[in-house]
Amino acid sequence: MFFDIKRKELKWDEFLDYYEPYYFINDKPKLFERNRKNLNQTSYFVESQIENILNDGLNPRDIILVIAWKLGMIDHYNSDECNNIIYKNDFSKYMIYKRYSEVKLLPMVNYIKDNFKELNDLAENDPYSLFKKLCENRVKGFGSTYILTLVFFFTGGSMPIYDKYVNMALWAFKNNLVPDTGKVIKIKEIPELNYLPQDIDRAWDYYQGYVGDLKRISNPDIITRRGDRALWVYGHGFATDTKARVCR
Repeated sequence: MFFDIKRKELKWDEFLDYYEPYYFINDKPKLFERNRKNLNQTSYFVESQIENILNDGLNPRDIILVIAWKLGMIDHYNSDECNNIIYKNDFSKYMIYKRYSEVKLLPMVNYIKDNFKELNDLAENDPYSLFKKLCENRVKGFGSTYILTLVFFFTGGSMPIYDKYVNMALWAFKNNLVPDTGKVIKIKEIPELNYLPQDIDRAWDYYQGYVGDLKRISNPDIITRRGDRALWVYGHGFATDTKARVCR
């Protein structure tokens, strides 16, 4: 079950109304006092562009936008003020910087654009093969979570996005945990890709379990953007220990 921060139990529709607004940049007071990490809230304008892509269908020109959105490389405050997508400065060359390395995204972006029709057909008929193709042609450092973001957009949202905080919200729901109490959730993260064939299957199998958990909590059994936004916020109400070997 879900709870508000005063420990009142919430039904699904109540949960959406209570938590979803905190996904967006607004003047609401801080929701979780115990959580040291502030919510990286989203611009209404940026979210409207994301919803347009899901409603109208993914286009090759959208690839950079959806990658930047998932990687946190959009300046949401300035985008909201300008009603235009403003990327962060260090994304100008389609690169992201991780500890000790840099990830050059352009080769993968070009692969997707060059093979867009084939990938789009797989999205409609065989999402697993789409996931596999993207994994096999990814750039180093672009992991399974990011690949599943591309699957999410290629399938128009029918294959839900994967997110660590949504996963934490699901774990809290199954275990009747109350947010903002300092409770640590021990989750086992989605398997990463190390260029071994079995890595792809392990990640996909884990993802299928995650999708099953999502479908069991909502009515109807498809997670809308409202549901995803509310669950993302809810997951921030808990601390995490991703090193623990705990099954989902």
